[in-house]
Amino acid sequence: MQAALLLLPDKFTLDQFYAEIVSLSYRGDFRLLFGEDRAKIRKIAEGSRAELEQIYLPLLKTSNDVSVQYSNVEQDTRSAAMYDRIVQLPVNILRNLQHQFNSRSGMQNDVEEIAGWLSQQVHGSKHISDIIEDIVRRSAWQQTVKNAFSAGATRSLAYSFAKLVKMLKSL
Repeated sequence: MQAALLLLPDKFTLDQFYAEIVSLSYRGDFRLLFGEDRAKIRKIAEGSRAELEQIYLPLLKTSNDVSVQYSNVEQDTRSAAMYDRIVQLPVNILRNLQHQFNSRSGMQNDVEEIAGWLSQQVHGSKHISDIIEDIVRRSAWQQTVKNAFSAGATRSLAYSFAKLVKMLKSL
């Protein structure tokens, strides 16, 4: 939830929030570019709206820095709120952020220092989006390679062709 909030503007709708939640699993997945329905994320979010609402609406309503009025949401985007969201991200995202920042700076910053810096940046959420994309991209490639070897070349090509046809139909 925190990642989705960090990637959204200060005002958005619940539908935009649910689509952002769903998109986190696909951000950076190259397979969406080749062979998936272009509206896949929107369709999943719409089709799962009741379940997403059941999980996330109570969390949004009890969040101190989020206001929900009907289907409109407004969040606090000041540095302190952003910092709190960043430090609540999943550990693997925080580790990747820390590794990326420390390797670029040559310093050994802890997660809190990096979160403090990011929370004050206009485009701090871009760094978080990039990290999520990297994580999903690696996972997608690993899954594709494993599937290609386990299914065999012929079945993999047939599957890829069917996905490509499906994508073209969605255009």
